[in-house]
Parts: sequence; structure tokens; C-alpha cells
Amino acid sequence: MGGARRPARAPKPQKPAPALAALGIVLVMGCLPQPGSAATIMLDGAGVAARKISAAASRAAAVAQAWQRLAAALDEIAQAGTTLPVWWRDDDVVAPSPALDRLLGLAARFDVPLALAAIPLLATSALADRLAGEARVDIIVHGLAHRNHSPQGQLSSELGIGQPLLDRMAALYGAHERLRRLFGAKVVPMLAPPWNRIGEDLTERLKEVGLRASRPSRGGGRGRLLPA
Repeated sequence: MGGARRPARAPKPQKPAPALAALGIVLVMGCLPQPGSAATIMLDGAGVAARKISAAASRAAAVAQAWQRLAAALDEIAQAGTTLPVWWRDDDVVAPSPALDRLLGLAARFDVPLALAAIPLLATSALADRLAGEARVDIIVHGLAHRNHSPQGQLSSELGIGQPLLDRMAALYGAHERLRRLFGAKVVPMLAPPWNRIGEDLTERLKEVGLRASRPSRGGGRGRLLPA
């Protein structure tokens, strides 16, 4: 039985995994970079990447819809010939950045005031220098260092019930003073608690640390405006 041997069949090409197909990835094995190069493609987490991309796309769609609803509401207000008071505030400011430059440019373009909630223990002298000539900008107190001190299992809060009242009062007084040294008269004696939460016990005694107002909080005691 010494007939000619049948040539071996070439293996059938494998279909790409569904996660890769969903991402539109085309694999050309001969063109892949060598392992260790900066452009190495990591395929092990393709499924995780697909889920992250899907979640990011959903968030982007939700943001776009929110802007559309806002634009429609503003159009209705304009058509009715009325105006809407707006408090324009940006949180977590600590240093100069391109995003901050853009924000300041918009404030100048439309000639509107802007409140920057600065994190006292992280704010830099470079930020103070950048804002020195910005007459439209006010600085408000954004907690201490924007760290969570809530007991495990509770909603995040820096000024809630996670620490003794007198400790929180002393820390907040020092934080306010540090902002005043950096920004001088730009500092408004107003507290914007991180995560919009503050213990009711501290709210009652804000005037004792030099603050006259508190932003309404959520989930950790209701904030209130305090008289000057």
C-alpha cells in the first residue's frame, strides 16, 4: 500500500473572539509589534476593554442628552423674556491648568462672576499667582484636603461624624486661614463641603470658625445659609 501521501491541509482560519469583533479590531499577526515595545497590544483584557468602552459611550450619551435638555430649557426661558439667576462654581481647584484657563476665558468673554471651590490643604501658590489679576473670581472653602473620614459603610464625607466636632472645627479654621493667606480678599467666607455633606453639629457652629455660609448638603445633615 505504498500510494502517494496526501498533502496536509492548511488549518482553517479562526474567527476572532466576539469581544474583538465588537471592538472592530483586525489582527494581522505579521504586523504586530514585538513584545516589550511601547505599542504592544494586550489582548487578555479585551472583554474588560469592551465593557469599559461601552460604559464610556453610555456616559457620553447621557452627558450629551443632559446638555440638550439644558439648552432647551434655556431657550424656553429666553423666549419667555425672563432671566435665570445662576451660581457658576467649579470645584476641586488646586493649581493652574488648561481647563482652568478655558474656564477663566469663558468668564471673561461673558463678563460673569465665577466661584472656585479650592481645596485648602492642596491649593498652591502658583494658583494664587494665576488668579491674582482675575477680578471676577471668588475663592470658597472646599473642605480640608478632600479626604473621606466617614466610618466604613457610610457615605463619603470629610466633615461628617467621622471625627470629633472640635477637631473638625480646628481643622476647618486652619484651612480657611491658609486660603486667606494665599488668596487674600478673594476668599469668601463660604464652605462647600466635599461630597456636599457636612455634620449637622458642625453646621451649627460654622460662624465660630469664621464661615458665614454653608452649601446645602446631601445625605449627611441638611446644610443651611447662615446670617452674616
